[in-house]
Amino acid sequence: MVSYKKWYPLLASRHQERKHAAVTGPPTPRRSFLLITGLALGIAVALVLSLIQTERTFVAQCSVTVVDKQGHPISGIRVSEEWHAYSYDLDGGDDIITTEGGKVDFPARSFKRPLMYWYVRPILTKVNYGAHASFGVGAYVNVSDPRVNGDYGFSCTDRNCRERPINLTFQVNSR
Repeated sequence: MVSYKKWYPLLASRHQERKHAAVTGPPTPRRSFLLITGLALGIAVALVLSLIQTERTFVAQCSVTVVDKQGHPISGIRVSEEWHAYSYDLDGGDDIITTEGGKVDFPARSFKRPLMYWYVRPILTKVNYGAHASFGVGAYVNVSDPRVNGDYGFSCTDRNCRERPINLTFQVNSR
């Protein structure tokens, strides 16, 4: 009688070979065709998404008027705008001095990028920042002139920032 212990290592190695061959198997013409077709299709989609340019507006045009307690416009006052498009890791801002009519106009904040950017960038932002990643859009406009007493500001998020132009009037204490 033959002991199984003598033949077990040989049988186990042959079993592993058959198991591996069943999973991967030698390349067949059908598998090669599907692999090449899938790869070519993926490259074509990525190329098309990289060539198509689209524009996104994050913050609409914003007009600010600064007036005193009597409603008269105040010139020479610094007004600041700050915005963040967290999902795309974009941000910016401006400081503008009011005109004779007490007005400042901040342009709309828009970017034109390939369609691929709009799909891939939020994923990269999440990977880069991990648990600290933020999403969405936030904007803040305020009177930042040190000669003005008080805190005068406005903030918006997401759709509220981009749906329609923002018109603000800040009534401040006189200098």
